[in-house]
Amino acid sequence: MKKQELERPTWKFTTICRVLLLMLVISNGLFSGFMLQTQQTNPSFWITHSTAKIFKDNTGTDPLSTAPLDSSFLQMYAAKGSLESFQVVVSAGSSDLPSLRIQVSDLLGPNGTVISNENIKVFLEYYVRVRSETYYESVLDYEKGEYPDALIPLVNSFSVNAKENQPLWVSIRIPSNAPAGNYSGSISVTGDLIEMVQFSIEVFDYTLPKTTGLFNPAYVDFWELEELQDLTDQDFATQIEIYSKFFIDREISPTDTYDVFDVLPRKTDQGQWMFEEWWESYSVIATLLSVSQNPIVLRVPLSLEDLGIDYYGAHKESSQGQYLSFLSDFKHFLLSKNLTRSNGYEWFIWIEELDEPSDEYAAWLLAKYAYLTWQASDEQVFFHYRIDGSIDWESQAVAIDLEKDTTDFTDLTDSFSILVSPQEDFEFSPDYLSQAIAKKRKVLIYQQAWTALEKGDEDIPPLAEDRDYEFPSLPGIVNPALFHRILPWIAWKYNASGIGFWSVMAWYDAKHDTMINVWEDDPALWISGGLFGVQAQNGDGWLIYPGHLVPQDSNQPPVNGPVSSLRLELFRKGLEDYKYLATLRFSLLNLTGEKRETALSLLGRVNSLIHSISNFERSVSKYEETLTLIKQFFATLNTTSLSYPTVSWDVPWAASDILSPAPAPDNTDDLYYLIGIVIVVLGMFILLVILKKRRRR
Repeated sequence: MKKQELERPTWKFTTICRVLLLMLVISNGLFSGFMLQTQQTNPSFWITHSTAKIFKDNTGTDPLSTAPLDSSFLQMYAAKGSLESFQVVVSAGSSDLPSLRIQVSDLLGPNGTVISNENIKVFLEYYVRVRSETYYESVLDYEKGEYPDALIPLVNSFSVNAKENQPLWVSIRIPSNAPAGNYSGSISVTGDLIEMVQFSIEVFDYTLPKTTGLFNPAYVDFWELEELQDLTDQDFATQIEIYSKFFIDREISPTDTYDVFDVLPRKTDQGQWMFEEWWESYSVIATLLSVSQNPIVLRVPLSLEDLGIDYYGAHKESSQGQYLSFLSDFKHFLLSKNLTRSNGYEWFIWIEELDEPSDEYAAWLLAKYAYLTWQASDEQVFFHYRIDGSIDWESQAVAIDLEKDTTDFTDLTDSFSILVSPQEDFEFSPDYLSQAIAKKRKVLIYQQAWTALEKGDEDIPPLAEDRDYEFPSLPGIVNPALFHRILPWIAWKYNASGIGFWSVMAWYDAKHDTMINVWEDDPALWISGGLFGVQAQNGDGWLIYPGHLVPQDSNQPPVNGPVSSLRLELFRKGLEDYKYLATLRFSLLNLTGEKRETALSLLGRVNSLIHSISNFERSVSKYEETLTLIKQFFATLNTTSLSYPTVSWDVPWAASDILSPAPAPDNTDDLYYLIGIVIVVLGMFILLVILKKRRRR
């Protein structure tokens, strides 16, 4: 009995303790959940830097989620004439915010100086929905879902749904005549939420160069504007000018325009080249480029077919003679219009059928026609020859090959004056790049959306490191914001002359032969290639949105012209970064003592951020810290204007003639294409037979 009497209180006490403990845990969980819910209930308005993607979900539970920051102040540093940018974000609580407006103050500086808020523009960041996974977009897995991208000029009120973020992009143009000093301003949100954030900009007493000097050519599909809008000839010409100026303002040269003009190298029924009509259209772009590009390098797209040359007979002397005859006619026209080197004009030639050659015959033709192009040049009219993209590593037009003896191969860098090299060439063939630059060939970074090569991939050369590679990408919507900004840094690192784009407004679905709505449809476009087309990476081919189709759910009016993207504006920011980096490198020529040591230290810091094109620092703050130190260093040099020599296209160039005979034409691609069609037709026939038999049963 005594034992039971002793055990009973112990059992009761233990049970009571357990119940109390359980109640404490539950209550603590409920309290924590209540606190979390309370935190989510309150809306907020906060400020952050520009090189970040603010995802829509703000609960912290979704992979595509950005938790609200407790940040109400941002400090920036800028030169005169620069463009600063940052983001402000409305984070809704548990309730919708159906009507909000933004107000921006003037910037108040020292001694009563003011930078008017007319220099400040605010854009609504519109989310596009990624629905497809595409190959090689990232070594890391990325999420399908909504990504901030389109930057719609903010005119009307806007709304934010419960438990969502709505970022706004803010850009500030610092006038070249603004007095140096610290300027303070504020941005307020009013309506269903009344909050304010503040920012400060230290304006230094020197002016940033207007242009980088980089050559960034892009294919601009102007013809798509006609497909999307019912335009008169005059309206179409106006839109071409608006779109061209938009790109030129962002230092992208819209010279790769083939379809829009539709006259060169077309002939009339009488067999005359339509040079006059072509120049009438092209002169608009040339005039706009004259402000930012010197010399003006304009692209001349050609087609062997339009030249009357059969591809498989293009190696014959008669075909080469036809090509030289065209160049002679074209040269006479240019001379008649004073479109000469002395007046700031140079021309680069691109032949459609020889783009990205896949066999030795095409590579031989490419080098041969580059030599013929050089032959036609003189001191008055200078023709460059440009090669886009990769070429066959085993062809005799390539000097650098990682697997084979290249003794008998023709040196690629002796055959072309402009090389547009894919990112992997920078990573895997540094000797090729250094040789090209040493020979004063202009090397552009060919920008594509795909960014990754996984370890063991067949595209990785056998002598490369056994690791994953991830390259920066401007077009890729799913990539980190830094990927869109860093390319000009890499151009500076490798001494590249610019960045080339295969397209910046491709809105055409080649698979279905229709235009797509890039505002609402899946941003993984279908482009031509293969038997049925290839699905390009998300965002590949286009960096802008058609302004006249601004979606109604944004509550903003249509735009007469293009709407920019977060990706493009981050690239623009990278171009401004380039100006500081290029000036710093150039300053070494005139610095001595402690100033020179400081400049060398800063250059070392920049180089430590970028080891190679696929191996670079991912922390945005480290780039910002380095740039701030560079900006502050320039302020100690007592200079009023930053400067450096821009990229010169007036270079000595003597192409090597192709002395070896042409390889036999390889038409296996045509054969494979025919076999593919036969297989498809046969498969459809078999399927119809099977379906027919099933119906009989």
